[in-house]
Amino acid sequence: MMVFNPTVIIYIYIYIIVSLIVFDIFYTLNDKVQAKKGKRKLYKYKESIQVQIDKIGNGEVIDKEHLRNLYWKLRGINNLLTYQEAIRQLKLIDCEKVDKYLIMCSPVLQFFAHFYGQKDSIYKAFFAAFLSKYYPFHLGGNSIIDEAIMKYVEYNSIYCRENAMLYFYERGSSNLVVTALKKIDEAGLYYNRKLLSNDLLKFKGDKKKLAKQLFEEFDSFSVSFQVSIVNYLRFSSIDLNDSLFQILISKSYDKEVNLAIIRYFGKNVYSKILPYLLTILKMDDIDVEYKIIVCQIISAYDCKDVRDALITCVSSSNWYVRKNAASSLAKMKLTVSDKEKLLGIKDNYGKQMLKYTFKAVINKNKKKGEVV
Repeated sequence: MMVFNPTVIIYIYIYIIVSLIVFDIFYTLNDKVQAKKGKRKLYKYKESIQVQIDKIGNGEVIDKEHLRNLYWKLRGINNLLTYQEAIRQLKLIDCEKVDKYLIMCSPVLQFFAHFYGQKDSIYKAFFAAFLSKYYPFHLGGNSIIDEAIMKYVEYNSIYCRENAMLYFYERGSSNLVVTALKKIDEAGLYYNRKLLSNDLLKFKGDKKKLAKQLFEEFDSFSVSFQVSIVNYLRFSSIDLNDSLFQILISKSYDKEVNLAIIRYFGKNVYSKILPYLLTILKMDDIDVEYKIIVCQIISAYDCKDVRDALITCVSSSNWYVRKNAASSLAKMKLTVSDKEKLLGIKDNYGKQMLKYTFKAVINKNKKKGEVV
């Protein structure tokens, strides 16, 4: 039987502890050294860029030596990170001058748009993000960079595609945005619906032109993209009521698209759609999802016919229809006759839903300090 010497075990334990302490000390010292090096490097970049900014201010051009240095140094991602931070800090001091500097550095940025396009997707994603944040698009676009970034949207990396699209939204060209979206869709690449509709709202160009082009190409997009486009239009304050209404009543599009359009008309009130919405509420053999969504959005069309239809829906066998109908009624201006009809509901589930919903609204208004 092997017997362990306690002294040996203690020495091993002490050795491990001392090794960990030494490692921690060296790691901390190295971290401090690297931080100092990083600060010195950042200072040199800022100083070098500032010299060129001053030259531009005096009507001179950027030194070729400065451009040559950028061509070599920015091949390393760490140097590009430092360069980005230098640009960020200098923009806080004088954004206009830094923008002019970046325009004069366009040949370098063109080169690296292609250079990082040959690297791993994480590098492409970072470079696209750098351009979307700091390139002065208001001073003019760059077709060579546009062409290079357009290739980024076809890569499998979600981050690469997202940052490439952010570049095009900042770029403000509706043609480029629509082209890029079609490339993504045709390649069957993933673009989250909510993210796409939210990203479209970041577009810095002519929003009416973008909406028009998206609508012109609407049929060429997949269902998922069509839903995102409609959701974008819902929050874009662009009037496409007539066109979307025609799509809805055509019965030629997917159910998800139709439901998205109905939600659109919940925010963008359009009197011509009311008979269509009322028909959905009164039909018993319709897909229940239509009725659920209509009950949710129809409070924007407050009138007697709508209130009567919702009062009937409160007794629906579907929980979501009852819930949304009761919630919409709670938002509307109920008359004495409406209240009497609600009190006359015999369905127990409907009564419970009304009691729960109206109580929740009253409590919410009390918290806001509103008169109930």
